[in-house]
Formats: sequence, C-alpha cells, structure tokens
Amino acid sequence: MTGPRQAKASAEPNASEGTRMIQGQNEASASVSPFRPASNSICLVTGELAGPDYNGGIGTAVRGLALALAREGYQVDILYTRVERRTPFCFRGSFEDQVDLFRQKGIRLICLSHDGEWNDWLAKSYQVMLHLQARRYDLVFFNDMHGSGYYSQLARKTASPDFARTPMVVVAHSATQWVMEMNQDPITSVQDVRLVEIERRSIELADALISPSAYMLDRYKGYGWTLPDNTVVLPNLLPKDSRSRRPELRASPVDEIVFFGRLERRKGLWLFCEALNRIKHEMGDLKVTFLGRMTEEEGELTGFPVLKRSAGWPFEVQILHNFDREQAINYLKAGRRVAVMPAAQDNSPCAILECLYEGIPFVASSGSGGQELIAKECWASNLFEPTVEGLSHTLRSIRRNGAATGLPATDPDQNERMMMDWLEQIITASRLPSQDRARPGVRADRPEGSARRHLLLLASARVDPVETAASIERALTGTLGAVDVTVLTDDPPALIDRIPDRFLTGVVTVADVRIYQEVLLSFASTSTIIGLSHASQPITPDWLERAERCFGDVRDIVALTGLAATTAEAPRDPRPYISDGPEGRKVREFPVGHSRILFPLALDTNSGFIAIRPEAIAIVGEIGPFDERYERFKRMQDWVHEIVLRLDEQGHRFEILADCALDGVAVDQPSPVFRLGQSARSLIGSRPGYSPGSEPALLARLAAETMVASERRRSAADCLGYLSAKLAQPLGDPTLYATEEATARTLIAMAQASGQTELAHELAAERLMPEGEEPQVRRPLASYLRRSTREIRLFDLAAANAFTSMNLSHEWSFRLFSDTREIEVHPNTSREGRAGMLFSDVDLTDMGALLGGVRLASPTSRPVRFRIDMVALDGSSYFGVDRIARANESLRIDERLPPDILTRCTISLSTEMAHPGDQAQDAWARWTDLMLTVQR
Repeated sequence: MTGPRQAKASAEPNASEGTRMIQGQNEASASVSPFRPASNSICLVTGELAGPDYNGGIGTAVRGLALALAREGYQVDILYTRVERRTPFCFRGSFEDQVDLFRQKGIRLICLSHDGEWNDWLAKSYQVMLHLQARRYDLVFFNDMHGSGYYSQLARKTASPDFARTPMVVVAHSATQWVMEMNQDPITSVQDVRLVEIERRSIELADALISPSAYMLDRYKGYGWTLPDNTVVLPNLLPKDSRSRRPELRASPVDEIVFFGRLERRKGLWLFCEALNRIKHEMGDLKVTFLGRMTEEEGELTGFPVLKRSAGWPFEVQILHNFDREQAINYLKAGRRVAVMPAAQDNSPCAILECLYEGIPFVASSGSGGQELIAKECWASNLFEPTVEGLSHTLRSIRRNGAATGLPATDPDQNERMMMDWLEQIITASRLPSQDRARPGVRADRPEGSARRHLLLLASARVDPVETAASIERALTGTLGAVDVTVLTDDPPALIDRIPDRFLTGVVTVADVRIYQEVLLSFASTSTIIGLSHASQPITPDWLERAERCFGDVRDIVALTGLAATTAEAPRDPRPYISDGPEGRKVREFPVGHSRILFPLALDTNSGFIAIRPEAIAIVGEIGPFDERYERFKRMQDWVHEIVLRLDEQGHRFEILADCALDGVAVDQPSPVFRLGQSARSLIGSRPGYSPGSEPALLARLAAETMVASERRRSAADCLGYLSAKLAQPLGDPTLYATEEATARTLIAMAQASGQTELAHELAAERLMPEGEEPQVRRPLASYLRRSTREIRLFDLAAANAFTSMNLSHEWSFRLFSDTREIEVHPNTSREGRAGMLFSDVDLTDMGALLGGVRLASPTSRPVRFRIDMVALDGSSYFGVDRIARANESLRIDERLPPDILTRCTISLSTEMAHPGDQAQDAWARWTDLMLTVQR
C-alpha cells in the first residue's frame, strides 16, 4: 500500500503547492522513534467525541486518535467542550460512566466548567486556555470547528511563557464557513462572522495543520486563508476495532438501501430523496433506511420533511436516528445492506473509512475528499457522479447486480505509524533550546537603561477633580518606580496640585493638540513600551512586562490589546472530571482582535486599553481621545478601536494578549450618544467606500442591520432599567397596568422620567381634562390638578414632567420614589451649578400653606442645603424656604404662605452642598411629599 498521494487529474483531488504529503511505507518505518518516554503528555480538545456524543465523523476521529496515542505510550487527556450551564452533553448514560470507560483505556476524560450557553464559543476558548495554561502539555490538538484553540494559540503566538514549549496542532475537519457553504445556509448575523473568523485565525495561528484530505486544504485556500508552513495530509485514525482484519473485495445482492450519515443537506440527503423519487416505481421490494442523526434546517428537524417526501413511495421506509457508532456498524453488517453516502463534497468521511475497514458494501459520490480514501481500482464500482441522474443510475444497478465492498487507498496501520512519527518530530523540535536573543522590548539601537516603560492615563477632571485625583493615586500606588505615568486630561489645573509628584512625569491637556502631539512624540525616544488606559482601569507593570516580552519576540506586532476581568464568585466544582479555571475572576467580554472582516462590523478589537511600540506612537497623536463634536472624552474602548483601525490601514498588525486579563473595567463618563454611533466609529477612513454588491458592502449592510436590531433590544432593556431606577419601581410590575387609571399614571411617569416633557404633559392633561372639553384646549397642568383637588402636590407635577430641569445632566441627578412620594435632586459639584427643578405658572390663589419635608438619605454625605423659591410671574413678590440637612437627617417643612405670593408663580426646588468645597458623593437629597394646600 502507498500513503496519501498527489493525484494527476481533476478526478483525483490535488494537494496544493506547499502541502506536504506523507507517503511511503519504507520511508516512514525507517524514521519511527524506537523509544517514547511515558511522561509525554498530549491533550485533545474537542466538542465532539464518540462515547458521550452521537455517532459522528469528528467524534469518531478524535476517539481513534486518542486511542492510538495511548497505545503509543503518551499520557492522553481529552478536554470535552460540549458543555452548557456546567453540564456536559452525554447521549447515553452519565458522563461519569464515560469517564470511567475512557480511564479503562488509559485516557483521562475531562470537561470544561462552562456555565454559559452551548454556543458561547469565545468564552469556551478562554476556558480551554486556562486549562492548558495550568497543565502545560507537550502537545495539544484542536479541531478547526468552533475555534476552541483560538485564545490558546494567540497566547503562544504572542510569546506567552506558559505555552513556549507547547506546540499546537489543528485538525481540519469542517470549518463553519465550509459547512454553511455546503448546506447553503447564509450568514445572517455578526455572531456567524465572528465564529468563522476565530476558526480561520486558529488555522492560521497553528504550529501545524493536519487535513484528512487534500480537498479540504484546497477549499480553505480558496477562501483566501493562509495555512501554516507545516501542513500535511493524513487520513483520520479510526478506533482499532474498526480495522481488526484486512478487508477483502466481495460483491453481494442487496435487500436494503441505507442512507448512512447525518440527515442534512451537505451529506446529500435531498439528492438521495430526489433520486429515490425518480425511480420509486422501479424499487420493487427493496427497503430504504435513513441511518443517521437528524439535524435542523429552516427551523425544522430534517426527519419530518423526509417523512413527507416518503409518503408516496411504494416501498418500506424507516428512520434510525439515535444509533451510536457501534450500533450503526453492526446494523449495516447484519443483513444484505448497502450504505449510500451521496455527499457531493466532503472532507474525509469516517463513514466511508468504516465501510472500507469493516467490509460493508457501499457507494459514495465521486470527487472531493471521500474519493481520496478509496483505492483507485475500486472507483468504478464504489463511486457515482453526485447528481440525481448519477445516483439514480447507481441505485438501479444495485437493484439488478448488488453492491461491492471496497479497498482503502492507504494502509490504516501505516497511517498510524506516519502520524506518530510526525508528532514525535514536532515535540522534539519544541524541546530544542531557543536561540539567544536581546532582552525583550529593548531595541538594538537603544542603550539598555536609557528608556523606561511609560503609561498614559486618561482622566476627566470636569466632573469631580478631587475624586479623580484620589482614584489616580490609589490606582498607581503599585506602579511606583516601575512605570513612568503621564495623565491626559481635559483640565490640568484641577489635577496638578492634587496628585503627588512621585507618581507622575506630567499632566497634559488634550485640548491643545500641538502640545499633546509633541508630548507623545517625545516618548518615542524615551520609552521601551507605551501603555494607554483609563484612570479607572490602569495597566499594571506586570501586564506591560508581558506585552514587552511579546514585542521583543514578535517583531511584526506593533500593538497589543487585552481582556478585562472583574471579581466574581467561582465555587470549585467537586466533580473530579471538571476543569475549573482560577477562582474569583470573570472576563466581561471576549473580543476577537485582529480580524479585518470584523473591523467594519463590530467593536471586536479591545477591552479599553492598549500597549504600543514607541515607533508607532505618532498614530495616537493623530487620533486624540477628545471628541470635538460632543466636547467630551471618547469612550476608552472607542478610542483604542480607532487607533488599531488606523494601524491596520497603515499595514501594521496588532493582537490580543489573551493569557493575562487586566483587573477591572474602565468607568467612562456617561454619554448620551446612541451606542450605535460608537459602533459606527469602525467605519472610518476608506472603509465605507465598498463597491455596491461586493462582499464587504453586503457584510457592512448585514452589520448595520444586525447592530440596529440588537441595539434596539439593548436600548429597550437599558431604557426600562433607567426608568425603573428613576421611578424607584420595577416597570415589569403587573399592578402598574392593572387598570386604565394605573396604566395612565405609569405612562405619564415613564414619559416624564425619559425626558418626554410634551408627551407627559399631554397624557396628564388628557386624563384630567373635564368631560366634553376639546383636547386642543391647553391650560396649565396645575390648573387641571387643582380642579380635582384642594391641594397642589409637587410630586404629581414632577411625575407628569411639568417642570424644567436645571443642571440635571447626570443619570443619577434626578429620581422619583412613588411609594414615599419623594423627589430626589442630587447636588452637583461646585463647578457644575446648583441642581434644581423649575415649575412654571403654578396658580397659588386660595393656597395658604406649604407642607412636606426634606431628608438626606445617606449615612456618609456631607450637609446639603435645600432651597424652595416662589416668585410671582410679574416679579412683584417673593417667598423662600431654606433648610440644611445632615447625614441621615429628616426635617419638617410647615410654612404659612404670605398673602402677596398667592398669585401665579414660578416655584423652584434646588439642592447644593452646604459648604462649596465639599464633595457631592452620596448626597442623596430628597424632598418628601411637598404640597401647597388651602388655609385651614
């Protein structure tokens, strides 16, 4: 037998130039290593595995490889990733039983502790990296499907010391882009694009790539993917019991035709049905069986349309959809049956290999990877043209003449020997001492010790300079002596005197573009590495050191972003087969990183911070952090995103440091800008200039539609949460909508809290308007309130949004509490003006008293001044009330109104810190049920 070969014509799929074809029994036998130390450890990471999983090609191939490695003396772990909400999928029995069965074969079966959804691919990839980081195997195998190796491979390619001696191999089974092409499924979401991208990048980042067929490599290259230099073609290794004897050619009559494979389009299911439909009256007494797992197409399990199509067939039909691999093989071998595998294109179907090794009669489609598995002398009897006409002709022939077994193109034992030899070469190469190189991060033309690490912190001083300065000092205590720090701010004088000199090398204004750019350019000659982050999420010296190591080892990377983690409870799972990650940290979001196709689709590049080589710092000077349009700092994640886009446009490469997540999340200044506008920052420079109808144009349109749809849902949820906080009442409470009156009150309050003044006014006026009065007749809202009661409650006016806000620009500035009828007006800092509400044109005729109270609902706040001012519309009279409340103090208001103020007035409520220098933090100032009532 010969090994995988290069075919000479289009009928034999060709291995593209640069792909190594391992072949030749004598050559391989001579190079096999005679001794392998038992300490060698290999991990196979997979989401499909024959045993816990259904019968399937990937699961069968992974199981076969694991068994072969264990026989060879390797310590083998299988890390199973098909987990949802901490529960591993198991087709039959319990996962614990599968763990015991694999242990008996010398293999340790482990699963992730993933507590999210089954298709949260990036979160799973991160957890896989944590597992591998803790164990440091000698070799790791990944499947290309679902990109489970993506973050681990990024860590290795960015010079992670934990993976320096762990080569990573990817096996090309069936990437999602190919699967969707074969199933004719369109990409309908950015999430689909994200999955395709991490699979593509995991292949490009691999140390080596194995493909069971030359066909699949040609398909991937046809997509424009770059394959690793070490790319080989080796057939899958099936479990040893599938090749217990040497197959022989034989022909036999057939009583039953069996569709063998998953019931889906790309396996040729509908081609098979069309062929049967064409010859249904020629089938005689032949029986037809569909043997394979059902899948879902167009929202329906494929078994149902099969039953509909077969309703008119004049022969017996059955569907066997829950057989495992062993049951399926035994069923095919039990009677006079022929397996039919009509996939027009396939990689290297394990179903064909099983038929070859087990001596099962079969026919399969010609071309693609399946043909590569079959000996050339068997092509005439075992292959048919993948068309309805071709399959119909073959089924007629089977009915008349029976079907034949086939011979494999390569010897399975020799395949295993070649695989083991190839792996030994990879492991041996990874243990060779690395070449001596310069200290990471220090350029050859710069004397050691003349440059330092530099950190730029973005900090806005306009809201609360005292607290901003304090947070900077707290954050940078750990960087003292290790990193030079410069603060980029919008108000340098407010910070300079508040930050000790020992922390900083300077405070720079971003308003003066010339000074800002000069300062940045000066760092190019004085820094080994420059980090940019928000003051609330400072980059640590350890993270900068890790980034500097990457810059020293990988010269074509000019910038690095990373992941951000927050503290979270992570209880250890007592089950011994669960792989737990580090306790107490949870990554908030998982960006893909350097994926050019995702740049115009989503903010998928960073978590709000970046490290950059000094020679590329000029780009940061070109793209400043200050948004001139809105006169405020950009969101940190947006600014970093713009920087990496500009780097990419200029031909530079950036990556993500996946193996060292930074603690904390940037707390940016709240922005009223719609978040879709932040995503649209991706479309800068030349990127919007796509040709109509081109793939980038279609993807950009998909992105815009997807983002709008998802943003609408997110914004609706955010809006309800925001209004609930403002109203201090969950808006999902059904009692708020139990009656027409309750619904009206709720809608009025929602309109007011969301800033829809006119809408709230109209809703309230409509509810209070006397019967028969035309809606077009507009009167002061307070007049309608007075017509139904002998008092005016300012809470009701506030709930109806019948007021004008004064300096209430923060999301925490104003809230209503329906249960206690309180109005909360949070004081501002001294630089932002007095916070207040203005009720205009309130008719105080016949009113006699002002009743209510004030309170400071915080145990830590400094004293707050409450002011009520009433001014006649003509300016002829004035009346005011002033109270100062201390922490946790409540004060009563009971004031007689002077006769000259009983007219149409403007009423203002305002709060401010009693001492102008006090901070406004936690100053929850509340007006309690203020009312104007008649004199009693």
